[in-house]
Amino acid sequence: MASGHGGAGRSATALLLHPTGELSARLMVVTMAISPMRHVLPGSDFWRWMRRRRRYFGVAAFGYALLHTALYLADMGSPGAVMSEVALSAIWTGWLAFLLLVPLALTSNDAMLFRLGRYWRLLQRLTYPAALAVLAHWLLIHDGAAAALVHFGLLAALQVLRLRNTLKPMET
Repeated sequence: MASGHGGAGRSATALLLHPTGELSARLMVVTMAISPMRHVLPGSDFWRWMRRRRRYFGVAAFGYALLHTALYLADMGSPGAVMSEVALSAIWTGWLAFLLLVPLALTSNDAMLFRLGRYWRLLQRLTYPAALAVLAHWLLIHDGAAAALVHFGLLAALQVLRLRNTLKPMET
């Protein structure tokens, strides 16, 4: 990356790259954790409240991803500089995640939910490959994997619990 990881001599744009990307990823994890948490704690008013606002968290995750992308483009300074990095795994995984989030953000309104009908829920499943791309981007762009693995590890554990509860045989 043009700006590197050090703090000294970096522009304000470069300094905001990491926090906007991390906040976007964290909001994505929170958004994706809402449904599994409702299964783990079915009587919780808090998770019921969160479920009603889940779309807001998802749109906020996209908003920070958009800001992160805009800051990256500004930090790089030219299309040529951006293109020179696009083949790097750490970069193309970020672009893939962002591109997968675009249709989700564009259809995250009631009008599109109504217009797409049952296909809206199918489209929302793009969240899962987007999350994997975000995880890969986070792991590849940073030196330490601990933060990414904590966030996405907890999400993976919640998803496994959710699947286990969903796939439980019906008791007779």
